[in-house]
Amino acid sequence: MSNRFSITCLICMLAALPGPLFAQEPSAGPKIVFETETVQLTQVIRGEVVEAEFVYRNDGDAPLRILRAKPG
Repeated sequence: MSNRFSITCLICMLAALPGPLFAQEPSAGPKIVFETETVQLTQVIRGEVVEAEFVYRNDGDAPLRILRAKPG
């Protein structure tokens, strides 16, 4: 009977603890997803201005902030 009482007390103490007992998956934060990641260009002449449009969305669970961008 003593063993059963100890286990019951342990369960009660664990249940009284604040917060979750098991590790939860941390928040993923922002996650940028592009429709396409590359653009196929034809022959480009030096000095010619070339533009490309990249469509993206935020699949994360936090706001996506783009602070700077550079060609790569």
